[in-house]
Amino acid sequence: MATSSGNNTNTKGSSSHLEATSRGALLAAAQSFCDAFAQKATPPAELVSKFFASSPDTTSTTSTTTTKNRAAAEILVLEHGLVNLPANSRAKQLLPFLGRPFRGHDGVRRYFEAVGRVLDYRDMRFHVRPGDEVEEGCGGLSPFVVDVEGRQVCVKGRARFQSKETGQEWDESFIYKLGYVFEGGGEEEGRRGWKVLRLEIWADPAAAYLAARGEL
Repeated sequence: MATSSGNNTNTKGSSSHLEATSRGALLAAAQSFCDAFAQKATPPAELVSKFFASSPDTTSTTSTTTTKNRAAAEILVLEHGLVNLPANSRAKQLLPFLGRPFRGHDGVRRYFEAVGRVLDYRDMRFHVRPGDEVEEGCGGLSPFVVDVEGRQVCVKGRARFQSKETGQEWDESFIYKLGYVFEGGGEEEGRRGWKVLRLEIWADPAAAYLAARGEL
């Protein structure tokens, strides 16, 4: 009985250690992506290649490539908003990155490029500063919430945005939900680790639309 109890304890300990390791790795991956986007020093193509799941190698027919093809088909960025408006509406022309799915490496790159053409931002942060309101529902002092079982990280961010068309500015809070897949590529290629498979964004499309029209 004592031996069985000890084995159970070891199993629970191993599971706890694995969960803690995964939680820490997912958190670090999400923080790295958010920091890179906030600093604006990483071009869209590099953001995609560094932080998102692998794109398929269409010249190969190996089982590894089959897995990559499956993953690449699922790579998605979606910023929610303007869903019920027709594609030729003025709002969708002003904010072409809203309410439509961007799939695969090329799609994700186009999303970031579209955002960059329309909006500028500064003072983007994903952490709490003295004087900020702290929401207990967002993990106490940390805006990052990690779901190990679901392989997801949710984070609340803040920034000062500006419409490049009109110059109007506004402060905004937004939410990222990042879904991850683990890739076991070679360390020398920088591919090993948790990579973004799905990114969803909830922000304030009304503010962006009004600013783009000069009516904020």
